[in-house]
Amino acid sequence: MFDNIGRKLKTLAKVFCWIGIIGSLIGAISIWVSGSQASRYRYSSSSTLSIAFIGLLVLVFGCLLSWISSWALYAFGEMVEDTDAIRNSLESRGRRPSYLNTTEQKSIQEEKKDCPYCGARNSMENTTCYACGKSI
Repeated sequence: MFDNIGRKLKTLAKVFCWIGIIGSLIGAISIWVSGSQASRYRYSSSSTLSIAFIGLLVLVFGCLLSWISSWALYAFGEMVEDTDAIRNSLESRGRRPSYLNTTEQKSIQEEKKDCPYCGARNSMENTTCYACGKSI
């Protein structure tokens, strides 16, 4: 289910983009059709031109907005793929990423000391407690 999630996110971004473009096209056509039907009853050429212009704006800006809004999801998919490639590269060299090493996390936890006054965990370099401010 979660295999190739980067590719799936990028595909989803493309699908959302095309749905937005098709929706913009349908919206523009419906505005043009309703404008042409309304112009039959009103013989004003300026209203027909304004409706045609509004339909054109819906078409252009709808497509543009759909395309631009899909960038974030596509970029996130790229980032996931790149992160996965880096992890696979490290694992193929026999090195595990530090977030997967439990021994390193244990040694980091052991490098902390408790404050005798308030019990807060402090790093070994601290000479005063970060919580209560007393000397350790």
